Amino acid sequence: MDACESIRLLPRSGYATAGIHHERSNAGGGASRGQPNVPSPIPNRYAHRCPCVAVAGIDLTIWVPIIGTWVLVVGTLAFGYWQLKQNQHLHSTSTLLDLRERYYSPRMRQARKELSSWLLQPNRSEEPDNWELGVFFELLGSLTRSRLLEKRLVRNAFGTWVTAYYTYLTQPVNRIEAWRKESNDPLIFADFEWLAKETIEFERRRAPAAGFGPSLLEEARYVLEAESEIDVAA
Repeated sequence: MDACESIRLLPRSGYATAGIHHERSNAGGGASRGQPNVPSPIPNRYAHRCPCVAVAGIDLTIWVPIIGTWVLVVGTLAFGYWQLKQNQHLHSTSTLLDLRERYYSPRMRQARKELSSWLLQPNRSEEPDNWELGVFFELLGSLTRSRLLEKRLVRNAFGTWVTAYYTYLTQPVNRIEAWRKESNDPLIFADFEWLAKETIEFERRRAPAAGFGPSLLEEARYVLEAESEIDVAA
């Protein structure tokens, strides 16, 4: 039996008996000097103030609101994060649609036709002056690398062209590396190169049994041949 149970089982008559004993002691001259009075038993009406019951009441009063508040905060943060991801996805999709429209504009079609025709030449003549397509791929790689655009969406929308042009710019002679050495600038087309390598590596992991590596040049040639015959005025 614990202390709380002992207090609750204390008879009500104990308090009255203690009072009578206290009065008799005072009437008889009281306790001798220096001797402490015997404390009266705890009355039964204070049993509901047991410390165990009080502590349990405090715990429920304090922790239930705290837990409820934390659940509300965590739920609000989770919903806000989900909403942010959805907004980012929508923004990425909208931006890619705008870039795709620009890619099919007459001006960009002309740049694609000129660059692909030059890359397909066995003995390449003087480099073309129009490198707007390269700048476009560099911008695309920069936006993807900084996670403003989703990599998966970029691969689906531009992956074929990115890998095709990069393959012919680096084979059989790596023109990008040569331009970097000539200008002493290692960042020339760095994001374009990063995006192309990421896309190539993804394709190799996805279909390792298909021998993607050896057929990369052939697939790039097929794409560039179609680019060289593109209708500029369409």
